[in-house]
Amino acid sequence: MRPYTRNIRLANLIQEIVSEILEFEIKDERLRRVNIVRVDLSQDLKKAEIFFDAGPRIGEAEEAFKKAKGFIRRRLAKELETRLVPELSFHPVELWKDFTI
Repeated sequence: MRPYTRNIRLANLIQEIVSEILEFEIKDERLRRVNIVRVDLSQDLKKAEIFFDAGPRIGEAEEAFKKAKGFIRRRLAKELETRLVPELSFHPVELWKDFTI
């Protein structure tokens, strides 16, 4: 038996849905070019940590996520077919620093 396969599937689904919300539904320009890198879901499915990359504009994206968290969670609730919608927390990942020109 594979451990936590439901968690992995649900985390991947949350990553896909949040990416679509950011691309097509969010009107805040600070979140337009944000990439969702990874979603970690707790074993009890109550908390989701969403890791994002916003390039050098991480501070702006963090502020925008604080304001948009409720909207994203409501939209996620409509898309997921689960009883509970996890509490969302957003964490920056600085992938852009790894690239040198």
